[in-house]
Amino acid sequence: MTNTPILEIIEVAPAQDQKEDTINQMVVDLEGATQDWMTVSYTSDARTLTRAEFTRFVEFVCPSNGASATLTVPLTKRLFMVNNLASSHQVTCGGTSGTTVVVPGGAIAIVRCDGTNCYTT
Repeated sequence: MTNTPILEIIEVAPAQDQKEDTINQMVVDLEGATQDWMTVSYTSDARTLTRAEFTRFVEFVCPSNGASATLTVPLTKRLFMVNNLASSHQVTCGGTSGTTVVVPGGAIAIVRCDGTNCYTT
Protein backbone atom coordinates (compact mmCIF):
# COMPACT_ATOMS: atom_id res chain seq x y z
CA MET A 1 0.00 0.00 0.00
CA THR A 2 1.05 3.55 -0.56
CA ASN A 3 0.69 6.59 1.65
CA THR A 4 0.06 10.24 0.94
CA PRO A 5 3.27 12.32 0.73
CA ILE A 6 2.62 14.85 3.50
CA LEU A 7 0.53 13.26 6.24
CA GLU A 8 1.37 9.65 5.29
CA ILE A 9 -2.29 8.66 5.26
CA ILE A 10 -2.77 5.19 3.80
CA GLU A 11 -4.33 5.05 0.35
CA VAL A 12 -6.72 2.47 -1.10
CA ALA A 13 -4.92 0.09 -3.44
CA PRO A 14 -6.38 -0.92 -6.81
CA ALA A 15 -8.53 -4.07 -6.48
CA GLN A 16 -8.06 -4.04 -2.70
CA ASP A 17 -10.34 -6.23 -0.62
CA GLN A 18 -12.13 -4.67 2.34
CA LYS A 19 -11.66 -1.10 1.12
CA GLU A 20 -13.91 0.10 3.93
CA ASP A 21 -11.23 -0.77 6.51
CA THR A 22 -8.66 1.39 4.75
CA ILE A 23 -11.12 4.21 4.14
CA ASN A 24 -12.20 4.20 7.78
CA GLN A 25 -8.57 4.36 8.92
CA MET A 26 -7.93 7.21 6.47
CA VAL A 27 -10.76 9.19 8.04
CA VAL A 28 -9.45 8.54 11.58
CA ASP A 29 -5.93 9.61 10.57
CA LEU A 30 -7.19 12.76 8.83
CA GLU A 31 -9.35 13.63 11.82
CA GLY A 32 -6.36 13.35 14.17
CA ALA A 33 -4.08 15.33 11.86
CA THR A 34 -6.55 18.21 11.79
CA GLN A 35 -8.23 18.12 15.21
CA ASP A 36 -6.30 16.16 17.85
CA TRP A 37 -3.51 17.21 20.21
CA MET A 38 -0.58 15.49 21.85
CA THR A 39 0.90 16.41 25.21
CA VAL A 40 4.68 16.68 24.83
CA SER A 41 6.99 15.22 27.46
CA TYR A 42 10.54 16.54 27.62
CA THR A 43 13.81 14.87 28.47
CA SER A 44 16.41 17.42 29.58
CA ASP A 45 14.21 20.28 28.27
CA ALA A 46 14.09 18.82 24.75
CA ARG A 47 11.86 16.57 22.65
CA THR A 48 12.12 15.33 19.08
CA LEU A 49 8.80 14.33 17.55
CA THR A 50 8.65 11.23 15.38
CA ARG A 51 7.21 11.57 11.89
CA ALA A 52 4.17 9.56 13.00
CA GLU A 53 3.56 11.90 15.97
CA PHE A 54 4.04 14.96 13.78
CA THR A 55 1.61 13.79 11.10
CA ARG A 56 -1.08 12.37 13.41
CA PHE A 57 -1.64 15.44 15.59
CA VAL A 58 -2.19 19.12 14.79
CA GLU A 59 -1.45 20.60 18.22
CA PHE A 60 1.49 19.92 20.50
CA VAL A 61 0.79 20.88 24.11
CA CYS A 62 3.95 21.74 26.03
CA PRO A 63 3.99 21.18 29.79
CA SER A 64 4.95 23.70 32.43
CA ASN A 65 8.71 23.68 32.24
CA GLY A 66 11.38 24.95 34.61
CA ALA A 67 13.52 26.29 31.77
CA SER A 68 13.41 27.12 28.08
CA ALA A 69 12.83 24.02 25.96
CA THR A 70 13.35 22.79 22.41
CA LEU A 71 10.77 20.95 20.30
CA THR A 72 12.30 19.42 17.17
CA VAL A 73 9.91 18.46 14.38
CA PRO A 74 10.42 16.51 11.16
CA LEU A 75 10.96 18.78 8.17
CA THR A 76 7.60 17.90 6.60
CA LYS A 77 5.32 20.42 4.90
CA ARG A 78 2.40 21.21 7.17
CA LEU A 79 0.66 23.65 9.49
CA PHE A 80 0.60 22.85 13.19
CA MET A 81 0.21 24.53 16.57
CA VAL A 82 2.54 24.74 19.54
CA ASN A 83 0.58 25.32 22.75
CA ASN A 84 2.88 26.76 25.40
CA LEU A 85 0.15 28.22 27.63
CA ALA A 86 1.16 26.20 30.72
CA SER A 87 4.75 27.42 30.87
CA SER A 88 6.38 30.72 31.67
CA HIS A 89 9.46 29.71 29.64
CA GLN A 90 9.82 29.80 25.87
CA VAL A 91 9.83 26.82 23.51
CA THR A 92 12.00 26.93 20.40
CA CYS A 93 10.41 24.86 17.65
CA GLY A 94 11.88 23.78 14.34
CA GLY A 95 13.68 21.07 12.42
CA THR A 96 17.25 19.87 12.79
CA SER A 97 18.20 22.60 10.31
CA GLY A 98 16.59 25.76 8.94
CA THR A 99 14.84 28.56 10.76
CA THR A 100 13.03 28.03 14.04
CA VAL A 101 10.10 29.64 15.82
CA VAL A 102 10.18 30.83 19.42
CA VAL A 103 6.88 30.41 21.26
CA PRO A 104 6.86 32.52 24.43
CA GLY A 105 5.52 31.18 27.69
CA GLY A 106 1.77 31.65 27.97
CA ALA A 107 1.22 31.61 24.20
CA ILE A 108 0.01 29.43 21.34
CA ALA A 109 1.59 29.72 17.90
CA ILE A 110 0.42 28.50 14.51
CA VAL A 111 3.56 27.30 12.75
CA ARG A 112 4.11 26.59 9.07
CA CYS A 113 6.86 24.19 8.07
CA ASP A 114 7.72 24.37 4.38
CA GLY A 115 9.93 21.26 4.47
CA THR A 116 13.05 23.32 5.23
CA ASN A 117 12.13 26.13 7.65
CA CYS A 118 9.49 26.87 10.29
CA TYR A 119 7.63 30.20 10.29
CA THR A 120 4.89 31.96 12.20
CA THR A 121 3.16 35.32 11.78
